[in-house]
Amino acid sequence: PSIVDARTRIGDWEVDLVIGKGHKGGFATLAERKSRLYLALPIVNKTAQNANDATHSNSKCNLYP
Repeated sequence: PSIVDARTRIGDWEVDLVIGKGHKGGFATLAERKSRLYLALPIVNKTAQNANDATHSNSKCNLYP
């Protein structure tokens, strides 16, 4: 959406997966578009559940008080 492209508000995240050699583990990467805060969260294997668990466990942290 154009509001996200404008980068005028905090809280719009991009998420991607980086898979390790031999498809054994990797990282869920998160990038906040306005502040350019980047996070790399380890995942054990390439399953939707593990990627979901990694990103949701981080969402419980309050990064912007």
